[in-house]
Amino acid sequence: MSTSCRSSGRRRFVVTLLPLLWAPLLASCSVSLIAPYDSRTEEMVTQIQSELSAFHQELIYDSKAPACVYSKHMGFYRTTHADIANLRVRVGAIAKNAQTADQVEALEKGVGDLELIHRNRENQPPGDTQCMGIKAMENSFGGLEGIIRAILQLEMVKQRTL
Repeated sequence: MSTSCRSSGRRRFVVTLLPLLWAPLLASCSVSLIAPYDSRTEEMVTQIQSELSAFHQELIYDSKAPACVYSKHMGFYRTTHADIANLRVRVGAIAKNAQTADQVEALEKGVGDLELIHRNRENQPPGDTQCMGIKAMENSFGGLEGIIRAILQLEMVKQRTL
């Protein structure tokens, strides 16, 4: 038997056998395109939602000046911006978490927009015109709740894929 026949036989054996040997190894590997579930992120987002809901109710029940004016609520905005900054750092530290990071950025912008509306109302003539109207509140808080819902839904999807 010539060496070319033997080497072609070995080549056929290797070409046939190698995929069979690698298949179980490759099947056990998984590719993750998104960050894993993070319970702390979920807790932080839920806490921010709780604070936003309480603030929304406070503005509804204290809808008369001077209780409604921005300067009476600056502490809420300071605390909320700090909470979102902490969340942004945490989310940014987790690999493959760009989608959640984008959502946190949208949340930060939404709170900033709410604050701007609230601050601008205080510059109105003294009286109840300094308060945010129900429609402005509903639009702002509804948008913020939608963003928070999206963040929480994404975390729940991550949790299910573990």
